[in-house]
Amino acid sequence: SGDIIFVGAGVYAETVTVANSGTMAKRIIYIADKNGTYTEDVGSIEIKPINGPAILINNKDYLGFYGFELTQSDDTALLIGPGSNDIVFLYGSIANSSQTGVLIDNASDIEIGYSSINLNGIGVLVKGSSNVAVLNNDIFSNNTRILIDNSSLTDLTFNNIFNNDNIGVLLSNDSVNCDVANNNIYGNGFYGVILTGNSSLIDVLDNKVYDNLLSGVAATSTAFNVIKSNLFWNNTENGVLLDNASSNSIEIGRAHV
Repeated sequence: SGDIIFVGAGVYAETVTVANSGTMAKRIIYIADKNGTYTEDVGSIEIKPINGPAILINNKDYLGFYGFELTQSDDTALLIGPGSNDIVFLYGSIANSSQTGVLIDNASDIEIGYSSINLNGIGVLVKGSSNVAVLNNDIFSNNTRILIDNSSLTDLTFNNIFNNDNIGVLLSNDSVNCDVANNNIYGNGFYGVILTGNSSLIDVLDNKVYDNLLSGVAATSTAFNVIKSNLFWNNTENGVLLDNASSNSIEIGRAHV
């Protein structure tokens, strides 16, 4: 444990299956050495599997990935599977995966940040997981949304979420204690954000939500959420839509609906 692995430029036509965990004191870090400082190979580092995921992590802990390009998977590009904890993927790109760009499945303490996630089936799917941060990404032109499914303590912050064919952000299936804050959410094919499936204690705060085909934010079959201090404009139907959604707190404040 505690290694730093520098990876040189090239196209890697394989699934990278992580075999070892780091520790809390000594994380294993994989770095795309684009400048060739350590490998003397200059250029991008692209993982383009023949089939299956680009990076597969199951039941591993304390890993970091920096600067990798994951592309053209016929499955999921980045799969962080059951039992995995304390994984970060930063400063990369994830594109053209037929199913899911990022799948976080029954994992915890995961950070996906400062990356471009586009032209995938589902952009990001967080399923049965907790303590997940998706921040400062450009998430766009995916067939469908960021989906938070039966997860808790998941924060979507400071992302640009736009031009996805379906919903921008969907929280469903008893997701709880999640934040959607300080994002730009626009130009999506249906709703900007939808809270449904008994999700609760969701804070939707300080977002700019505009130019979505239907409503900016919709809450249906859900309760005890806060929608506050957002800016809404030019959504085709409503700024905020409540349907069978009692006990939600809606504070327009400085927002424009």
